[in-house]
Amino acid sequence: MNSMEINNLENIKVYITIGTAIISFATLLVSLKINKRSILNNSVTKERIESLTSLKNNLAEFNSLIYTYIVSEKTIDINRVYFYKNLIEYQFNNTKDIEKDIVIKLEKIVFLTCELVYTQNESKEEFLKKFEAIDFKNGDSLIYINNKQFVKSILKIEFDLFEYLTKNHLKSEWEKVKDESNLKLFY
Repeated sequence: MNSMEINNLENIKVYITIGTAIISFATLLVSLKINKRSILNNSVTKERIESLTSLKNNLAEFNSLIYTYIVSEKTIDINRVYFYKNLIEYQFNNTKDIEKDIVIKLEKIVFLTCELVYTQNESKEEFLKKFEAIDFKNGDSLIYINNKQFVKSILKIEFDLFEYLTKNHLKSEWEKVKDESNLKLFY
């Protein structure tokens, strides 16, 4: 081989080395971008999972308090009821219809629980006036026996509806998180 051919081979080696360096650098930039997006997606997913777990725990505590009171009629700590009501309410987004419905049910349950705890010896008419402003569609078919029994019957109905709504809502939110995390794998 003459010196010109050797020079050409060395030039080709240099071009190949430069090309490899450029491709490696481009691959590095793409990898960094993907990693950055992946880290962001993972942290958002982690936050949503933690938020749903917290909501689930708060709902379980609230439901346990109310259910125990309905079944046993032992004393109930109204401060704890309000504490969990507020925690749950703050975790919901008032722009979503389903979450608005849940908050409305939550407020009804707290109202009814307070009525049951602090029920007075009022006349039937005075007592039922309190309920006129509140929409208790499911209470229309109830038979009035006494104030306490009437409130307890409505509370049971509202509580069952609340549990149904929250369980379905949590399930759908978990499904959304699972679907989003599966989609993120393909980005």
